[in-house]
Amino acid sequence: MTSRTEAYNLEAETSQYGKHLFRLLDERQVPAEVIETVDHMDLMVPEAIFGDFMRKEISPRSLEVAYMTDEPLFVMNAMLKSNIEVFRTYANQWLQVSREEAWKRKKIEPVIDAITFYYPDLKKAKKILKKNTSLHPREVKRDGLDCLSVTLASAVRFEVISIPIYRATELGHRKKINLAQPIVKAQAA
Repeated sequence: MTSRTEAYNLEAETSQYGKHLFRLLDERQVPAEVIETVDHMDLMVPEAIFGDFMRKEISPRSLEVAYMTDEPLFVMNAMLKSNIEVFRTYANQWLQVSREEAWKRKKIEPVIDAITFYYPDLKKAKKILKKNTSLHPREVKRDGLDCLSVTLASAVRFEVISIPIYRATELGHRKKINLAQPIVKAQAA
């Protein structure tokens, strides 16, 4: 997969990111109601290893995989076979994996880009965050879905969406992949 000899440890990376994120959320007194439900984790994977990473690391541990391509973006959503603990009682079964273009970052390993929370009303979530914190959530369109994006520190970010990621496939934003057949390089290219 990469020049590293060990496999990517998604659980350890998630735990480390989650601890750091929730420490910052506590420090900034982010209201619990906005961050009550973890929807998914966003993982950025360098272009050079994206296909191998999906085939070797994500596909075998997934019940379902769907993808979206909107050049230059290529995004895959995976429903994992088991939950991954994000932090304390927060757990998650969904992962969003984005192919990162080579020029954006020099690292060769995947990194967690954000933890995304579900809240049914983005306008209300933005109002709550602005009223109760010093944070300035940005309204962005992420992979065809509206969301709020908040950067807490260098490389630590959370997002809030009002449509759960599993609904993205139902609504036609993603196309399912048959996991009974191996993911081939042509799909991830």
